[in-house]
Parts: sequence; C-alpha cells; structure tokens
Amino acid sequence: MLVAQQNKSYAGIGVGACKKPTHLVKSLNMKKEIHPTYHTESAVACSCGEKFTVGSTMPKIDVEICSSCHPFFTGEEKTIDTAGRVERFKKRQAAAKK
Repeated sequence: MLVAQQNKSYAGIGVGACKKPTHLVKSLNMKKEIHPTYHTESAVACSCGEKFTVGSTMPKIDVEICSSCHPFFTGEEKTIDTAGRVERFKKRQAAAKK
C-alpha cells in the first residue's frame, strides 16, 4: 500500500513529470551571429615578462599582474605604485614622524 501511495500523482503530475519538457526546448544550438569569436589560443602578456596562452574572446590580452608575479602566489611583498600614491604616502608618514 505504501508503494502505491508513492507513485500516486500529485495534482495531475505523475511519476514521469521530471522529464525535460521537449515542447519548450527550441534548439540546443547557439544562435548565429550574436556570439563573439572564441579564440582557443589567446596570447597573454604580463608586465613582468611572463607569456602564456588561454582561451578567450580576445585574441591578445595584456595584464599587469599574473600568477608568476602576484604576491599571493610568490609569497613576496610587492608594492604597485599607481600614479605616485605610494610615494605620497611615504612622504606623509615621514612628515608625521617629525
């Protein structure tokens, strides 16, 4: 009796209700002419000199930090100066100590 209750339909939905609704699926193919071109061999160049390839929609990528020079991966502290902010900070610290 318990097995019969488990297979009992709920609100008109039977056991086969989990099947993919094929009437709602139009196509498994991507639409034409709306997707960017995918390059499997995109060249990546880092400012540290490291070069490698990845898959991307851009044929060439220039990055400032990669896994070869990022402090998290290298374990070294690296200060990146953006528009002289580090120098200004050091000047203010020196002036505050006086």
